[in-house]
Amino acid sequence: LRLHVVGDFLRRGKPDTGYLTAIKRQVDQYVTAHNVKPTIFSFTHAWKHLVVARLRKYISLIASCDTLADVGLAVRRNFFVSWHSPDIDLTQAYTETPHGLLFNCANQRHGIKCVDCRVCWRMPERKLNGDTLPVIGVAFLTHN
Repeated sequence: LRLHVVGDFLRRGKPDTGYLTAIKRQVDQYVTAHNVKPTIFSFTHAWKHLVVARLRKYISLIASCDTLADVGLAVRRNFFVSWHSPDIDLTQAYTETPHGLLFNCANQRHGIKCVDCRVCWRMPERKLNGDTLPVIGVAFLTHN
């Protein structure tokens, strides 16, 4: 399940605690019933808010970054990163940054469906569990 095709975890600029609590409750209920964590992921610009960052215990949360400075901060906070830039070269598989290597979105590069790629779905959880990953995140060519 992907949360927020459009939108975020904020309400009027502050973390929507009611919504966040409801997500946590639903995940806890799912884990109790099925003995496994559900596959839920979301990109968020609200990753700097501590209340939102704590949601990583429940779902795969990807730090959506608009600047390289934010990419660096997200990496230091152990997030899997999504960086949006008009400077992504989609003829290349990766984008090098001062903070690490980003995988260039396979959908934007080749039209591969997200369901067939799943880098965004799987890598944040692996990173949070301590796996050493070859990339710090995914790069997306900024689009209108």
